[in-house]
Amino acid sequence: MSKAIGFIIVIAILAVVAYSGVGGKVANKITGDAYADAAGRRTTAILKDMSEGRNAESHLGATLWARNVRSMDQGELDAAHRAFLNFRRLRSFDGPFRSHRIISSEEVQGEAVKTALVTFEVDGKTHRWLVPESTQIRWAPR
Repeated sequence: MSKAIGFIIVIAILAVVAYSGVGGKVANKITGDAYADAAGRRTTAILKDMSEGRNAESHLGATLWARNVRSMDQGELDAAHRAFLNFRRLRSFDGPFRSHRIISSEEVQGEAVKTALVTFEVDGKTHRWLVPESTQIRWAPR
């Protein structure tokens, strides 16, 4: 009988820790915010690749932006790279930058595919974009 009570107490403590936010990422995994974390990591990888500016970057930023993959065939890569440059020009986001950080990443409800709203800062200026799973990232409405 005492083993059953001990087990229930352990489960109750774990539930309180997970749902109270005391374990941070553990709570995210349990409550389903794992995609928001993945979208934040995708954004970080894109920003790292972009940080030297449009002419210096590898194609990794474009492939991650377009479909969240690391490689594409040449035709798809060329199209993704052109679309990525146009996407960046929409917000004058094509120069080099010194610093970047993720401010927040939260899952958006009601989208056809899993999507997160990622808010990030580049050289002190805040930006927001929507990061759908395995499809093109798009700027969030201002």
